[in-house]
Amino acid sequence: MQIRNKTIVIFITVLITVSSLYGCATWVSREHYSPGKILVLPPRDGVQFGEFTSLSRRTGAKFQKQMLLQFYSTYYDVITTDSEAFNHRDIASKQAALAEGKQLGAEYVLQTVLGEFLDSPPRSTGTDYVWLESAVMWDVDTGKVLWQTNEPVQRTHGFIGNLAHFHALLNNMAKLIVAEITR
Repeated sequence: MQIRNKTIVIFITVLITVSSLYGCATWVSREHYSPGKILVLPPRDGVQFGEFTSLSRRTGAKFQKQMLLQFYSTYYDVITTDSEAFNHRDIASKQAALAEGKQLGAEYVLQTVLGEFLDSPPRSTGTDYVWLESAVMWDVDTGKVLWQTNEPVQRTHGFIGNLAHFHALLNNMAKLIVAEITR
């Protein structure tokens, strides 16, 4: 009986280890790069049912602010752009992003696109969620993709009564993305 229990414990440990490594390895792709000056482009605002709404306004700005705060505790020198060509509603082309990065003296450019989100009413049974549709970091000199998400990433919380705000999910997503880029 004791041998069977040890076998079960070993099997569960191996299963958890393999599944956690699999999850870490599949949702992002990365090349070798070192800390440097990174241009964080304005993330596209989140959408609801594929459309911009009054609730989605400024979600990209909130997400960008949280990413900047997370980067400040790393070895990366973080910059943003004031160019009107980059905003929270349009997704910039790779060429425009790289040209802006070059003009500002950045080594890397990070572009993120928020996807669907839901901010359920307080004390409801709904679950808040936010999706990161895509994220990519390019080398400014070569245009090579150094880091990217391979699939959309979701953050959710289903607290009983839904007393948390979906902005907490944006904060959590920003922490996750910056931690993955800087590891």
